[in-house]
Amino acid sequence: MTRQFTIPQAVRHFRVTERTIRRWIKNSKVNAELVDGRYLISVDLTDSPDIDNDMSDDTSMDMSTDNSNSELLKQARKENTYLQEIISEKDKQIDHFQQLLGLAQKNIAQLTEQMDSSQQMIEDLRHRPWWRFWRQ
Repeated sequence: MTRQFTIPQAVRHFRVTERTIRRWIKNSKVNAELVDGRYLISVDLTDSPDIDNDMSDDTSMDMSTDNSNSELLKQARKENTYLQEIISEKDKQIDHFQQLLGLAQKNIAQLTEQMDSSQQMIEDLRHRPWWRFWRQ
């Protein structure tokens, strides 16, 4: 029994990558026909073409790709964790500086109030006649 597959269907059927299917088409390891810009791959379901050898090579290549992807993923996770720690530390520093800023603003308000009070006292003293100081 023969069936025609598109490339995505052949990928699922043979459990290989699209790149492998396209290489098989190029090397005439499968019967493929270009129809309306798409390849249709004829597969005899009772007798698969001699693809097993090439398939095992591709599987090992896929496994090595998976291993390198796994290593890249581990490295990305480590970097992500490191960056999250840095962000957490910076957030703590920002909170600390905001607290310091709040205290500084509070101190400024108190000093401004004291300065206004002192200026008022100076103004009162300026408007008193000088002889009143001697009598007290």
